[in-house]
Amino acid sequence: MTALGAVAATTAIAATLATAATAGGPTTIGRAQGELFGPLASNARYIVYAQPSGDDDEPVPIEELDLRTHRKTTLVAAGLPALGVGATPGWAAFVAPYGNGQALFAVRHGTTRRVVLSTSIVSPVTSDGDRLAWAEERGGRQRVLVRTMTTRHTWVAADFPRCTAGSCYRIDYVTLSDAGVTFDRGAIGTQPSFVLRRRFDGPLESTAVPGDPQPDLVPSSAGAFYFVLDRGWFRWDFTSRRPTSTDAPQPPRGQVLAVDARGVLVQTGTSCHAKLVFMSKGRTRAFLPPRAPGGSGEVCAHVTGFSIEAHRLVVGWGLLPKVSLQTHSDAGVLGILAVQPL
Repeated sequence: MTALGAVAATTAIAATLATAATAGGPTTIGRAQGELFGPLASNARYIVYAQPSGDDDEPVPIEELDLRTHRKTTLVAAGLPALGVGATPGWAAFVAPYGNGQALFAVRHGTTRRVVLSTSIVSPVTSDGDRLAWAEERGGRQRVLVRTMTTRHTWVAADFPRCTAGSCYRIDYVTLSDAGVTFDRGAIGTQPSFVLRRRFDGPLESTAVPGDPQPDLVPSSAGAFYFVLDRGWFRWDFTSRRPTSTDAPQPPRGQVLAVDARGVLVQTGTSCHAKLVFMSKGRTRAFLPPRAPGGSGEVCAHVTGFSIEAHRLVVGWGLLPKVSLQTHSDAGVLGILAVQPL
C-alpha cells in the first residue's frame, strides 16, 4: 500500500514539539495509512525509520525525517528492517541488499550518497551519540565493531572464531553506552551462552548464561541489561564487577525495552492494548497509544519502534482493527509516529 501523507506539514514541527513539551502530551508528526514506522533511531534533528506495510521481512523503504525543515528523504527503496537503523548527529545508517548478500550503509543527513561500512553484518546496527556498532561474520570468524563517525575510526571490540572445540555461537544483539559496548554469544547447541562487554579503554569481559540459547540484551546507557530464560532480568553495569539479578517487569506482565540514565522503559498490556511505561526514581508515567481517527469497532495498538533522547521519547505505533488481528491480516493498519516529552 502507499502512504497517505506520511508526514503532516501543517505547522512547524519545532513549534509543535515545544507546545507538546509545555503541555506534557504527545505530538503526532507522521501518519501513514497501510504502512508502519519502525524500527527507528533519532537524534536532536533527524529521525531515521523503516516503513514496512506489515510484519513480513521483505525489503522496505528506509526514510529520514528532518525535524527542522520537515523534509522526508527516502534513503533506500529496499532496506532490511530486521537489521535495524541508526542515527548519529551527522549520519543515518541502514542495511540493504548488496550483491548476493547484504551490506551496512551510512548516508550523510540530507543526502543520498552511500558509504559501505560492512558487507558481512549479522546483527542489527545500533547507534549512540556519534558511534555505530554492529557484529559481522566472515570466513568462520565473528567480529564486533564500533565506528566513530566523525573520525572514521573503526574499533574492533572483539574477534573470535564462530566455533571453538565443537561449540558454535551466533551474535544476536549489540548495544552501546557512553562507556563501552555489550553483546551476546547465543549458543547453537546445549553449551552455555555468553554476555560480553568491553569498555572503550578496557579488556573484553564475559559471563556465562547456561540454559538459554538467546539471552535478550536490551539497550542500556549503563552497560548490559538482559533477560535469561526462567531466571529473569540481570544488570551488569560498567561500574559493577559482576552481573546481579534485578527486579524488573517481565513477560507476561511487561517487557523492558530500554534502560536510560533516568529510568526504565517498559511495554505492558496485551497484544491488543499495548502501552508504554517509563519508571524513573519511584515515579511511573504511562504513555498511551494515539486514538484511531474515525472508524468503528475495536482497534488494537502495538509499538513498532522507539528511540529515547535527552528530553523526549520517539515512538512508532501501529493501529489495527481487532478483527484484522484475529484473522492475521494487515487490512486497515495505520502507522503513527509520535513524540512524547520525558
